[in-house]
Amino acid sequence: MAGEEPQETSESWSIKRAGDFLKNILDLEANVSQLQKENAQLRDEVGRLQRLVDEHSGQLRVLVGALNSTLENRVTLAAQKAAIDTAVRLLGDQSEKPTDDAPDQ
Repeated sequence: MAGEEPQETSESWSIKRAGDFLKNILDLEANVSQLQKENAQLRDEVGRLQRLVDEHSGQLRVLVGALNSTLENRVTLAAQKAAIDTAVRLLGDQSEKPTDDAPDQ
C-alpha cells in the first residue's frame, strides 16, 4: 500500500495542475471579455471627444475668420487715416509757402 501513495499523489498533482490550468483559462477569458467591454467604452468616448474637437475646431475657424476680418478692417482704416493725414500735411505745407507772385518786402 505504501507503493500506491506516490501514484495517488502524482494523479492528484496532475488533476490539480489541470484544474489550475482550466481556472487560468477561464480567468483569461473573463479578462479578455472585460477588456473588450472597456475597449468599446473607450472607443465610444474617443468618438465623443472627436466630435467635440471637431465642433470646437469649427467654432475656432469662425472666430479666426472674424478676427482676421476685423484686423484687415483696422489696417485698412489706419492706412486710410495715414493717407489723409499725409495729404492734409502736404496741403497745409503748400498753403503756408510763399508764392512767387507775392510781393517781396
